[in-house]
Amino acid sequence: MNPADFKSFLSEVLNNPEKVGNVEEVLTKSLEMYKELVSSVKEASLEERKKIQESLVDINDFFNQQFEAVSSQMGMSKEELLLEMQNPENYTDDVWASIKKFETDVDKEKRSLVRTVQGGNKPAKKRASIKAPRLGV
Repeated sequence: MNPADFKSFLSEVLNNPEKVGNVEEVLTKSLEMYKELVSSVKEASLEERKKIQESLVDINDFFNQQFEAVSSQMGMSKEELLLEMQNPENYTDDVWASIKKFETDVDKEKRSLVRTVQGGNKPAKKRASIKAPRLGV
């Protein structure tokens, strides 16, 4: 999976929301593309992982810019739009169920990706924190 393909897909959906006929199809395709990205990271060399990570940061920045633009067009702050998006009363029961399933599936994939990037399937070790000495001020 090429991260640029995922970005293009997101761009098309975000820039043309009126063309979205079926929200569940968009969520399903988004999840499939995300799973492909996770799989490519798992199979990639360290150098390739860095490139993919940079692409994912770029996608995240792009998504945040688009989200900010949409909220502005709607006359809302990003926080207000997020609250509206998290309100199940704004969706049909089927769409809300699809959104919640999508969130759960993406979270599962993220955890898998973090385990892979951290070097295996075991939880990451906690790093010892270094505390700055207190100054007698």
